[in-house]
This record gives sequence, structure tokens and C-alpha cells, in this order.
Amino acid sequence: MSLLDILSLLIIAFILYALIKGKGASQDKAQENGSSPPAAKPKQPKQAAFHWPCPEDSAGVDVVGESHYQRALEKLAGEHGPRGASTKCTAWLVPEDDNPYDNKAVRVDIEGHTVGYLDRDEARTFRRRLGAKKLTGQPTTCDAVIRGGYERNGKKMSYGVSLEIKELF
Repeated sequence: MSLLDILSLLIIAFILYALIKGKGASQDKAQENGSSPPAAKPKQPKQAAFHWPCPEDSAGVDVVGESHYQRALEKLAGEHGPRGASTKCTAWLVPEDDNPYDNKAVRVDIEGHTVGYLDRDEARTFRRRLGAKKLTGQPTTCDAVIRGGYERNGKKMSYGVSLEIKELF
């Protein structure tokens, strides 16, 4: 092996090291700032397998984990002034079998942005409802409302998402 070959291998190794180290540093910086590292945009089908109706007497289902997705929720809520948002939208309920923390997780997306998840127990109940409709593993939709972002004592409050779907318990 010539000196030129060795030098080429060292340059390639250094570039790979810098790329790997730089990616880890950006993830660490994002976590220090209290934000999640940017995730790949989930692929959504053009049409849902089913749209869940909301009975009038239903209190709905609250999404969990929204604190990790406040930037997306602020963007989705749009302009609302100091009184806060109450933005109606359509949520995608996406079974996430490959979720590393819970293979029964159900992700909630709005306009291609992940905004949270169903609670662990509600996700299991929801998946049973999917199975009963012969929709196992299928993404479905429901009406949703993004609320929050109002000001209290000079501080902007967090956003939350409520799914307008029959309670899961």
C-alpha cells in the first residue's frame, strides 16, 4: 500500500468521524435546549382507512407528550392572540408497531407533524377498536382541536390536543 493510499484512507476516516461526531453534537444541543432532535417526517397515506365519528355526549380524548412538539403545535394553531387557540383540524391516528419504547403506541399527527401520542392504556383500547373494525395497523383520522397558547401572568402557556373521538374507557 502506497503512502497516497494510506493518506486517502485517513482523510476518509476523518471525514466520517467528523460527520458522526457533528450529528451527535447537534442532537445533544437540541436536548440541552429542551427540544427534540428533528425527526423524519412520517409518511402518511393520501386517504385514511376510516374517519372516527364523535358522539355529541363525548368528552373526547387528550393526547399525551405534546410538550415535545410545542413548536409544531404553535405553527398549527396559527394566529390567535393572547386569549389562546381553539383550532379545529383533522388528526391522523397512526399505529406505531416499530416504536422503540412501546410497540403498541399510537402516534397522533396533524398536517404531517407529530403532535403527541395516545396514552399507553388508551392506545391498547384504540387498537382493539381498530381490530374490531378489521382495520388492524391502519392509519385512521378523527376531528381534533388544538387549544392553549394563551397568556397568563405575562407567560405564554403550552398547547394541547384533544381528539374528538369517543372516550376509550
